[in-house]
Amino acid sequence: MKYWNYPEFREGQLDVIKSIYNGTDTLAVLPTGAGKSICYQVPGLMMDGITIVISPLIALMNDQIRGLKQRGIRAAGVMSGQSTREQDIILDNAAYGQLKFLFVSPERLQSKLFRHRLTKYNISMLVIDEAHCISEWGHDFRPEYRMIDEVMSQIGKVPYLALTATATTKVQDDIRDNLKMESPSTFLHSPLRHNISYKVYLSENKSLVLRQLIKSCTEGCIIVYVSSRKLTIQLQRFLDKHKIQSAAFHGGMKTKQRNQIIEDWENGKVKIMISTKAFGMGIDKSDVRKVIHYNIPESLEAYVQEAGRAGRDGAASEAVLISNHGDLSHIEKRQQDIFPNIDFIRKVYVLLGVYYRIASGMTTIEDYIYNHHEFCTQYHLPKFKTINALKLLSSSDLIQLTESVSKPSTLHLDEFSIKQLIRREDASDQLKNFIRVILRTFEGVFFTDVTIEEELIAQRTQLTKDKVIKGLIWLQKMNYGRYKPTHEGALIRFNNYRYKDDDVKINEGIYKGMKQRYEQSISSIKNYIKTQHCRQSVIAEYFNAKEIKDCGTCDNCTANQYHDKSQLKESVVHYLELDIDNMDELVSCFDYNQKNDVLNVIQVLESEGKYYMEGNKLKKR
Repeated sequence: MKYWNYPEFREGQLDVIKSIYNGTDTLAVLPTGAGKSICYQVPGLMMDGITIVISPLIALMNDQIRGLKQRGIRAAGVMSGQSTREQDIILDNAAYGQLKFLFVSPERLQSKLFRHRLTKYNISMLVIDEAHCISEWGHDFRPEYRMIDEVMSQIGKVPYLALTATATTKVQDDIRDNLKMESPSTFLHSPLRHNISYKVYLSENKSLVLRQLIKSCTEGCIIVYVSSRKLTIQLQRFLDKHKIQSAAFHGGMKTKQRNQIIEDWENGKVKIMISTKAFGMGIDKSDVRKVIHYNIPESLEAYVQEAGRAGRDGAASEAVLISNHGDLSHIEKRQQDIFPNIDFIRKVYVLLGVYYRIASGMTTIEDYIYNHHEFCTQYHLPKFKTINALKLLSSSDLIQLTESVSKPSTLHLDEFSIKQLIRREDASDQLKNFIRVILRTFEGVFFTDVTIEEELIAQRTQLTKDKVIKGLIWLQKMNYGRYKPTHEGALIRFNNYRYKDDDVKINEGIYKGMKQRYEQSISSIKNYIKTQHCRQSVIAEYFNAKEIKDCGTCDNCTANQYHDKSQLKESVVHYLELDIDNMDELVSCFDYNQKNDVLNVIQVLESEGKYYMEGNKLKKR
């Protein structure tokens, strides 16, 4: 009550809290919206020492940290984008007992800086959030997650709490085995959300179905998931053309722009969000009435997790998947791109070495900025196939691929040459003042890479930001120092050694396992789309949930419009009320196999005298 003001726990929370508080390794599979964060925050406050939370996304960590701080709870995070000095301060605060919760990305967990401090901490428990990332069978597999137990083993045993929203039996086994959990307690709760009605629309005109679904939602807000960044913009423009206000969101946007969109979403200025899966974990809004998938997701696990962002307040909501006849064949063909052959993967590895001019043999530990478009264009590589080759190289421990990171600008000046430059008579006063401002503003710039702010330099030198950047680039070009401008995107690192062409070893066991996993994922989502049985029962069966009885609310349980002529008539009238009166467009809103039935309904409407044909349009009398 003191921190959260909740009168009672939600279903499943208290059992998990008691288990981890008693020092028992615990795996909890709780549905999206069930309040997984409470399961570690409450015992973390009650236990002595600090709780370390491993989390996969910076946005998710920042969201949790912000929520804890708002409640007066001491929390901080170590993640990509921070300077070494910033991380030092946070890790020191943790060691001196000034934090109750320390959030760490899986990449930072393995750093020497963190490993060195780890032995100094009084750790109450380790939380692995989104624990399905550990498993090669999980839909968001992250190789870095499989190193967690190895890192933690240097401090002796502390209780582990693994949390996830979706996990099949194989994923659960993989989580427990990889973390070496000792006599763990496992709490499995059905992934089903009974306030969500699951529906699949088969239509050859998906954009019009989308428009209809949005217009029929008069309360709350809507998330529309799409498969590409380009499509977020296209659909946003389509809706704007029809005077429907929405926002596009994807991982390629600048941090400032993304943060503004999320803020507008949270305060209600944005009601319709069109996004790639980048808009997901850490987004906790209670009044999402519809989650619409415009494209087929990669697996049933991913679909259930994303669909579960609807109706977190317990009110009736919908999860809708829009599909057409080409979608299923398309995802089957993608398998060739998802799993490029071994020779192609080796080729990408070799070209990376050429691209960054890294000789074979031992390498220095250095992160390289990765521009996917530039790399693929330079070597005429297919983009989708190449990014998956990079992921498989990462899984084989040949490289590290860190996606969606934000790194601030850094500067390291050479003390000897800078002091000589300042003493030179031919150097301009403006240049000397520029350097002196940098030296006064950023302590330690002679000793290491220091995080800088170009805007602050601009204010103190009364120059424009563009001129400041040009000046920093000039200093680097003239060998006075090293300037690394701010970067948002991916980073690549070679793992200690750059192999020659014939020595590149791909872990074929991981490769085959991931390929088998993908085939099963495709099969699960195809079965969900094609089934004529209760959709919630299909989900329950896939996750081995106990309750398999029909939900009574999905499109298959209710009198499906494709089989009930009266409901088909209602749907046709509903589309007409949305001003979709062009016959071709109207017919395309329905499954291709329903064309004749739709035409028959239109004839009935004409015979009843309610509508009449004018050219290719159906007009109301």
